[in-house]
Amino acid sequence: MSTPAELAAQLSALFRSDTLDTAESSAKSANAFILDKLNLRENQDADAQRRVLFNITGACVDEQVAQTISTAVLSELIALMSQSASELGQDVRQATLEHLLSKVQQRTSAFESVIIETRRALADMLMSEEKWEEAAQQLQGIRFE
Repeated sequence: MSTPAELAAQLSALFRSDTLDTAESSAKSANAFILDKLNLRENQDADAQRRVLFNITGACVDEQVAQTISTAVLSELIALMSQSASELGQDVRQATLEHLLSKVQQRTSAFESVIIETRRALADMLMSEEKWEEAAQQLQGIRFE
């Protein structure tokens, strides 16, 4: 399993390519990167999946990775975690979103859009479980300035 620093270097190299000239191609590359690292075909247990996703999150907030790259990858990660039909369990997806939020909160101004996306995804997940108060708390955390 790659460390966050190794993943950060891989992300920077991947997005340095001249072929990633559109937002759509960047999103596809980010999605492919995440799915490749998760390697769901190997039927990893929930703890292994969580470690991989936490490391990807750590790589994205690494200052060695450009802000545009981090935002693209984190947006794709949030989208993947928001899919209820995902091969990932609810607990893994929720833990990943909570971890992501704790990491990007440290750099609020740089990751404001990611924080909003993450809080919305967590709120949707919590509402699907009828955890209304927790969902409301996530939405309350969104700053409207």
